[in-house]
Amino acid sequence: MLLLIGAALVIVACGRTARPTPTPTFIAPAATPSPTPSASPRASLSDEDAVALARRFDGAAAHKLVEALADPSYMGRHVGTEGELKGAQFLAERFKEAGLAPGGEGGSFLQPFPLQVQELAAPPVLSLTDAVGQERTLRLRDDYRPIYGGLAGGGDVRGPGLFAGNGSDLSGLDVKGKVLHVVPRGRLADIVSRARAAGALGVIVTTGQATLMKGEGRPPDASAIPVAEVSQAGAASLLEGSGHTREELNERIRSGQPLAGFPLKWTVRLAVPLRPPENVTAHNVIGVLEGQGNPDEAVVVGAHYEEIGPDPDGTVYPAANDNASGTAVLVGLARLLKESGFRPRRTVIFVAWSGHEEGLFGSRFYAEHPVRPMSKTRLYLNLDTVGQGAAAELEAVPQGAEARSLLDEALDLLKKAGEAPPVSVLGQPAGASDDSTFRDAGVPALSFEWGGLFEDGRIHTPADTADTVDAAKLKVTGLVSALALLLAAR
Repeated sequence: MLLLIGAALVIVACGRTARPTPTPTFIAPAATPSPTPSASPRASLSDEDAVALARRFDGAAAHKLVEALADPSYMGRHVGTEGELKGAQFLAERFKEAGLAPGGEGGSFLQPFPLQVQELAAPPVLSLTDAVGQERTLRLRDDYRPIYGGLAGGGDVRGPGLFAGNGSDLSGLDVKGKVLHVVPRGRLADIVSRARAAGALGVIVTTGQATLMKGEGRPPDASAIPVAEVSQAGAASLLEGSGHTREELNERIRSGQPLAGFPLKWTVRLAVPLRPPENVTAHNVIGVLEGQGNPDEAVVVGAHYEEIGPDPDGTVYPAANDNASGTAVLVGLARLLKESGFRPRRTVIFVAWSGHEEGLFGSRFYAEHPVRPMSKTRLYLNLDTVGQGAAAELEAVPQGAEARSLLDEALDLLKKAGEAPPVSVLGQPAGASDDSTFRDAGVPALSFEWGGLFEDGRIHTPADTADTVDAAKLKVTGLVSALALLLAAR
């Protein structure tokens, strides 16, 4: 889904690459008959033909692709695993079947690029020991998860627990040799920096979430300290026996009262065992449909297929909605063009990105090594987490006047044709996905994701399975994105 970046520690995770910064609280269409495909290639496409073709997008077929990519054997298609290369080869075959030409290295569909990854060496530990020596071990994923990258690092620390308010001012607290629990206000990197400078052993932040979403880490600084985040249940466990509750602290936050520090009843152990950083090869998958008329200009359609990797205990994150869903729509668009016989004037480049969760490295590498110059790229169309979400609408985010005009034209044509797809147009993206790379290069970008991703609480968890992805949502995404692509390419 989105790349989730936790408070400037470069903690990466899901569909869009940045989850909104945690708030300082513990709370946390009808089917249309398909026209007969054209018998011969068409060099032009009327508005009516474009709408009719977009209607033919096959949501059920896209769902079958989601099922294939979300199989546990793909290991979340995580970079550095066999599953990522397996996913890349699977998509290369699908691009070939769709009649695309290879756009990768050495006449292949694959564009390899180097990437450094950081992984856990063993399951982490967060345990609480009371004054008589009774120990409670919190549950990975349900109660807590480690954070690493930048100032958040590996290690195994043990010390008295201390609630340190919102972490913005530690001057009145004796934090040396203690493990701090904070309700973060401001950048997490700043909070950890202050804690480290004051001699704290580690930091545990509350998210207010009932379900924690895993993020990918980056190699930490040499002087980093262990950091973890806790769910609502994890926060309640830390506060138990302290004389304070989540409800009381939430009320203080709501009323604007200060959060004073106080000791926890526990000695806290936080262990984050990390492997040494590893250099791996990641793989973008690129297929090209050559333009007929103005082939030097390009429209790029992309979706990241790489996602969150397995935990050290063997738990796999299927990554069905984030982002097998967008990848499946990407393949479906390529199939649609092949079956239609339409040959666009502009070259259409289909790319499945890797290195997304680590920081959009796949799309950034492409921007430096494009199939067509970025200056000749007229539109980037991004598909990310488009098969499931708590909201009723597909969210469209145009960036640039050209992208907004194209989206408005597509929606107007659908309305005139009697279609009413549930689409909400947003002025700003909720975070950063691969469209950010193209926007930063001056390319107009149009991205799609389904609303309610974070309210639903499945992405970046083991619950992001293929059976939760809705073929009808894939159909809506395919309808709108196919028409936008056809209009841009013709």
